[in-house]
Amino acid sequence: MTGEESYAYATVGGTTLGMDLHRAPQAGAPLVLYVHGGGWRSGNRADAGATRLAPLAARGVTVASVDYRLVPDATFPDQLHDLKGAVRWLRAHGPRLGVPTDRLGVWGASAGAYLGSLLALTGGDGEFEGAVGGNLEQASGVQAVVHWFGQSDLLVSGSRSDIEARLLPFAFELVCSVWTPWPTPPIVLVSSACSPTSRPRRHPSSSRTATATTSSHRPRGRPCTTR
Repeated sequence: MTGEESYAYATVGGTTLGMDLHRAPQAGAPLVLYVHGGGWRSGNRADAGATRLAPLAARGVTVASVDYRLVPDATFPDQLHDLKGAVRWLRAHGPRLGVPTDRLGVWGASAGAYLGSLLALTGGDGEFEGAVGGNLEQASGVQAVVHWFGQSDLLVSGSRSDIEARLLPFAFELVCSVWTPWPTPPIVLVSSACSPTSRPRRHPSSSRTATATTSSHRPRGRPCTTR
């Protein structure tokens, strides 16, 4: 592994949004955008860098971990605009950085998983593109998603928390199918085996379907216990 590099991919309202690049040891390694968790109100691109991101890079996947704006100062779709700006920045600077960006995945944890899925499901939709960081000649779509222990349906979960209501002031779940008149990338949902509301379901591949066909992986660990 060649180490970690830090870049600023955008400045919005005086806030600098950074990106850490954890390079794989081999040239031409696949690239994934990592979106941290934290309930949309905390966390940054350095989260789990040594324990999660660097080990993946050492195994052959270059990881670009990014900052995005947090609540309460930011509301939806600010965070989505930030992620799209990060993808465009990577594509604009990929040749200089020596990383391939024609096929780019997104990997999000918890709240970051939610945002990563939205990034994938709104590719090509100008309403959600934004202009963060410029590079508007570049595509912001991604080709694969790993949705890691995040929410996938706030309605099924019951009700929104105060933070969720601030982040998503409208019921986007109800119109999600209208957003995606184009093919969506494959999405892999990874969640706790103990969670009754986050078990992935298979959806038919359709231009009117909010999520792509999903598969699941049950993490190893202690078996669930119920009370």
